Amino acid sequence: MIFVSSSGIVLVSLEQMLLALLENACKHNTREHKIIWLHATDTHDAYSVVISDNGPGIPEQAKLNHLNIVQRKGGLGLHLCRLISDKYGATINLLNRVDGHPEL
Repeated sequence: MIFVSSSGIVLVSLEQMLLALLENACKHNTREHKIIWLHATDTHDAYSVVISDNGPGIPEQAKLNHLNIVQRKGGLGLHLCRLISDKYGATINLLNRVDGHPEL
């Protein structure tokens, strides 16, 4: 899968980033029945992709550490996603989902 930005830049790494985020949502979900939602929106000047799951969420301090190579714990998945998003001018926000609202 190859993604092309509106400026014509081929975003091959975008697929890797999305796969890593989906894998992370599944791998770290402690529920027996895992549910993952993916919502993509074209806002005409940008794209928004939201990946949500029914897992327990991430503690606030851990959210900061997951995207920081110096303070991170565990694997490189989210940090590499941040590097890819930074390369293409995107942002990654780690938010805890509100029950009953998979889009949040």
